[in-house]
Amino acid sequence: MSKAGNFRVPQLLVFNTSTLIVLIELDALHYVRRAVERSLVEVIVPQRVKEELRDGGRSIDVPTARIELDDLNLREVSEVIDTPRSLGKGEREVIATAYALKGRYRVVVITDDRKARSTCEKLNLEVHGTLWLIKFFRKLGVITREEALEVLKRIKNTSLYVDPELLSRVVREISEEP
Repeated sequence: MSKAGNFRVPQLLVFNTSTLIVLIELDALHYVRRAVERSLVEVIVPQRVKEELRDGGRSIDVPTARIELDDLNLREVSEVIDTPRSLGKGEREVIATAYALKGRYRVVVITDDRKARSTCEKLNLEVHGTLWLIKFFRKLGVITREEALEVLKRIKNTSLYVDPELLSRVVREISEEP
């Protein structure tokens, strides 16, 4: 098998506004940058998500994937997949972007929005939230066990509601890793 056949494509993470806000509140956005700089993941932050962040007085400094999104015609993709109008424009653009790229990349939608997650599941898109992202970065070695546990400890002070039992389970899983 050729070297190109062995090349492992990093996951393409398509971020929604909600998760980015939580990462900003946790002062944990630098872990995303670190994962990108180490070529472990690639990141897409759709234009509508950037606008939602800007409208909320926030900005992010994360290197994004060099993928030509203009060619995707996201409006047409949104109409084809029939994303619910009850979702915000950012969520709809995240889902349309992921759907348009899923055949070409290993795409994961990163959102904590329940309706957006449900829509992704219906469209057979891989979708995860903040807790998964912390565990994923831990698995990749982007974040130490101690850093992960500290971030998880602070999560209750953010805008994200997490079921206490789920949070306890994730803390236990990370605490018990070898």
